[in-house]
Amino acid sequence: MTTRTGCVFCLRVRGEDHWIPVLETEHTIAAVSNHQRSPGCLTIIPRRHVASIAELSEAEALDWHRVVRSIWRATDVAHTPDAVHFWQGGRLFDETGRPHVHGRLCPRYADVEYTFVPNYELPLWSEAERQAIAERLIPEATRWLELERSMQGEVIAESDIPYAFDRPDADGCALCATLAEGPAHEIAAVDAGVAFVASRQPFVGTTLVVPRRHVLHPLQLQPREAQELFLLLRRLLVATDRAFECPSHQFNMYVGSLTDEPVSHLHYRVEPRYDKPPSTYTPIAQLPKVDPGLRATQAQALRGALPA
Repeated sequence: MTTRTGCVFCLRVRGEDHWIPVLETEHTIAAVSNHQRSPGCLTIIPRRHVASIAELSEAEALDWHRVVRSIWRATDVAHTPDAVHFWQGGRLFDETGRPHVHGRLCPRYADVEYTFVPNYELPLWSEAERQAIAERLIPEATRWLELERSMQGEVIAESDIPYAFDRPDADGCALCATLAEGPAHEIAAVDAGVAFVASRQPFVGTTLVVPRRHVLHPLQLQPREAQELFLLLRRLLVATDRAFECPSHQFNMYVGSLTDEPVSHLHYRVEPRYDKPPSTYTPIAQLPKVDPGLRATQAQALRGALPA
C-alpha cells in the first residue's frame, strides 16, 4: 500500500493522526469529518495514496463505491436529511505533491446554513460530538455493506427517501427526454446508463453520467446497475483529464431540491478543474446553455480520450 509522508489522510491510514471511523475495509476508510460542513458530514478515502479514483484498481474503486453507498444509507436512517451533497474533491497538486483523493458526503437540512468554503475554514467539532455521529451510523452502515458485498443490496422505495424533490416524476423529466431521443453529444453508453456532455457547464467540459432508469436516489439502483454506472464514471474521469489537460477534476451528486439541482433524475456531474475550487455555488439553472457546436467538439474529444 502506497502512503506519503506528510499527507494527513495517510497519517490517519497509519493511525498516526486521530479521526473517528464509521466503516473500514481492506481498501477504504469512511470517517466522521473533523470539520463539519453540516451535521453528519463524512469523509471517504482509499487507503492507498492516489490523486484520482481512476488511479485505483477496479477492486479498490468498487470497494470505495460500496462504502459510499453504505454510509449514504446509514446517513438517511440516522439523520433523515432534507437532501445530500456528495462529491469527490477536485484538489490541485501543490507544493506538498499529489493530493490524496477523498469523497465527502454531506447531509443538507432546510434549517441549517450550508457553505462551499474550504474545509479548513469550517468549525472543528469536539471528539464527543463526532463520536456521537459515528455511533448513530455504524450499525446500519455495517449491515448495508454486507448486503452490497453479496450483491444482494436492498433497493429502497421512493417512499423511503427522506428528501424533497420539486419534480420527482418521469413525466416531464428533461434527462428522461434526452435519453429517449438519444443524447446528441453522447460520449459512451453501457446497459445501466449513458455519459454525455452537459448543456450547462459550471466548468468548461462538464459532463453527466445518467442512469437509464428514472430514479431519484443512488440506492434505488440495484448494486450491479450502480457498479456499472460507477465504472463508466471512472472511465470518463480518465477521458476528462486527457481531453482537456486539466490539472484536476471533481464529480458530484446533488440529491434533493434543497441542493438547487434543476432535475430530480439521479446523475453524476463531472467537472474539469483548472483552478482552485470556488467558495460559492451558482445553481445550474442560472448558467447559460453551451453552444451545440462546442458540445459536439467536446464530445468528440472525450470519445477519443476514453480508455478501453
